[in-house]
Amino acid sequence: MTRRTGRDRIRHEKTVEIHAPLDHVWRVLTDIRRWPEWTASMRAVHLLQPGPLDVGSRVRLKQPRIPAATWRITRYEPSVRFDWETQLPGVGLRAAHVLTETGNGRVLLGLSVELAGPLVRVLGRQMDTTARRNLELESAGLKAAGEA
Repeated sequence: MTRRTGRDRIRHEKTVEIHAPLDHVWRVLTDIRRWPEWTASMRAVHLLQPGPLDVGSRVRLKQPRIPAATWRITRYEPSVRFDWETQLPGVGLRAAHVLTETGNGRVLLGLSVELAGPLVRVLGRQMDTTARRNLELESAGLKAAGEA
């Protein structure tokens, strides 16, 4: 789902059901160094400090059609969600990754990304297409990796 929440703000959301236990899907999701193995939306992922993910962790991402950026985790609830954000020239991005156990060894994955700033107005269509494409790739990739 895409929502234009103002001239300078776009939000995309995607949900998908994954037929795998919550703890397994969470391990795949939070092993971020391996994301390029299961999603074409990532070229390279580097955790910028040792240790497990937590609030304040910084991660350097290289994605197709997007300049390399450092994302900072702003919310971290084990086995439930993590959110992160970054700032590029003229646009800020916030993304959320949410898992909800639905029973019978299944998990509902919710992904969202919000773009805000003056360049959203100028580059809206290109940014909109890229954000939507990345959510599709990430949700399909995590579903496949979680169910493998």
